Amino acid sequence: MHCFPGILVIQALFMLLLDLPVSSSHVSTESCRALLRRSITAFFYLWYGVPAHDNGRYLHWDHSVLPHWTSSTNEKFEAMINKHHNPELGDIHAPFFPARGLYSSRDPHVLRHQFREMHDAGITLVALSWWGRPSPTAADSQGVNTDDALPIVLAAAEEVRQEKGRGDLYITMHLEPYPGRTISTIKDDLAYIYEHYAHFSAFLPIFYVYDSYHIPPEEWALLLQPWGKESVRDTPLDGLFIGLWLERDHGQALVDGGFDGMYTYFASVSFSFGSTLANWDDMAAFCRRQGELGGKGGEKQVGKRLFLSVLSVGPGYDDEKIRPWNKHNTKPREGLDYMDRMLEAAREARPDAISITSYNEWGEGTQIEAAKVGEWRCEGNWEGNSTHLAVRPYVYQEYKGGDPYLYLNNVKLWRELLWGMAATEDEQTINDKDEF
Repeated sequence: MHCFPGILVIQALFMLLLDLPVSSSHVSTESCRALLRRSITAFFYLWYGVPAHDNGRYLHWDHSVLPHWTSSTNEKFEAMINKHHNPELGDIHAPFFPARGLYSSRDPHVLRHQFREMHDAGITLVALSWWGRPSPTAADSQGVNTDDALPIVLAAAEEVRQEKGRGDLYITMHLEPYPGRTISTIKDDLAYIYEHYAHFSAFLPIFYVYDSYHIPPEEWALLLQPWGKESVRDTPLDGLFIGLWLERDHGQALVDGGFDGMYTYFASVSFSFGSTLANWDDMAAFCRRQGELGGKGGEKQVGKRLFLSVLSVGPGYDDEKIRPWNKHNTKPREGLDYMDRMLEAAREARPDAISITSYNEWGEGTQIEAAKVGEWRCEGNWEGNSTHLAVRPYVYQEYKGGDPYLYLNNVKLWRELLWGMAATEDEQTINDKDEF
């Protein structure tokens, strides 16, 4: 078993860092780096809606079936493509059904309980899925822009942080792609985020950048290297920037672009180079070497900077209800076995931190949030129409052993296995007595 060095020093530093100023815009990059190391981040999705909270509409629970990029494949699923699921009939877009029922990401009551669940499982950093500033084109595939949820989400996190033992809960950002995203628009995004959200004490300026490889490293360098013409380094827009390592050469590209670290995101093992467990040892070692080499670029590079490795793990993967053509990437959960294999591979690789894909991406079947158990059924029986899928009765999947909190409790266990950080007396075992 590998042990991480300096854990007592890091824990002592962590406690000092908890006394942060009211405005987290003043948190230094080095403080963010220390808070990220030996932590667990969960990717958290804000695109859910129910009629009572979201102008009479379901959001994402009624997700449409997405088209494939080839016409020949689409022809095989012609009767399904672009048609929606029907929550009114008990049919949602996911293989599991939430234990708390269908909910809105704008419901403060739900958000507070979600943050408590995550924190009590040892998750201290929550990465919010953010699709850009309000704009007709800045939205996900279902037309949802998550920006309007952020004030509600951050306020809920503030409340939870005031509770005993939960002051180390922080909100970070997961910057999603949108049409026309460039380093210029990203710089404007950062200015917008700092202006509107940095006054929340829960906000921590750590930015995971999804699909970062769509922008060449030489362009990223203009924004993230200290010598870049558009550089945010040592300005009020600075932060900790973590890029996506998807393919083999992306690690060096991220270093050259000036990123502070990498993450792998995908919960489907072997979907990409970055999500192939056999590569994790070498990837984490590459990241450690950057602190020794100082990276490429000589005097233009940040000398001997720490390049953080954040390996992403998940409980399984199943997006067949929104991508029926993607069955080859489905990964059954096998109880805890699938997730445990990923966590064990991460422990052997000795990353700086772990991220979980995901807390609540129900449509891709990667969620660890509590799910219904006991043969929860969709009883709908309907022929469908031009906009909605046909519905037939079926039973949702459930977590092994009938434990809705199986994966949250597993995260708590692995936190100790990874870094020797046992649960505190304030952290109760998560169970079905918790109020939703």
